[in-house]
Amino acid sequence: MPDESEIPPAQDLAPQPGALPSILGGMSPDELFARGLQSVRMTGGGRLQSWEPPTVAEAARLFPNYEITELIGRGGMGVVYKGRQTSLDRMVAIKLLPLEVSIDRDFGDRFVREARTMAKMNHPNIVSVFDFGNTTEGHLYFVMEFVEGTTLHHLIKSVGLKASQALEIIVRVCEALQYAHSEGVIHRDIKPANILVDTKGRVKVTDFGLARMDTSKTPEQRCPKFREKMRAG
Repeated sequence: MPDESEIPPAQDLAPQPGALPSILGGMSPDELFARGLQSVRMTGGGRLQSWEPPTVAEAARLFPNYEITELIGRGGMGVVYKGRQTSLDRMVAIKLLPLEVSIDRDFGDRFVREARTMAKMNHPNIVSVFDFGNTTEGHLYFVMEFVEGTTLHHLIKSVGLKASQALEIIVRVCEALQYAHSEGVIHRDIKPANILVDTKGRVKVTDFGLARMDTSKTPEQRCPKFREKMRAG
């Protein structure tokens, strides 16, 4: 049993309004964004290690309706570019699969499932998807909300969290998952690397690539309390 002196007071464990922005104190948005990318930039593994993704100029030709500004990340299933949707003047992130993966049915199905799953959901703590499809060269892609911040994984390692801050993040993640479950979506890959915190302290769940749809129950059966809350307004 821990000594009583080691147990944080109850008030330190309760979620506190404004707790998350204080995590970011002392770091500008640009610095936070750059530090966040350090953990994911060009760190691809597996079958992507030998793939040379399109340069920014090449990506701009693939996406003529977007101003591509930089390649910001590389992971297990593709690369991500930062860009601006010129028609709506908003920043976006574009996730792109290499051609060899795009034509692989298993990888392609997972990618399309992730895009469609995220596009169906509308929640402040879930990253929004705006569009998806194939480029003229056959690459699968989707366009999503750009979150200027970092992953929870990198935030823990680089800054650290107080108990109240961690609890606030957990609450927001649980709200996102509760909403997803009410829509019949089970994430199946929740981890700090798939939770984003932006420069204003807002929490966003992303990467639904391993999600599955629960069609065995009605929405009310899946999450009756959430539905009651929604009906009550």
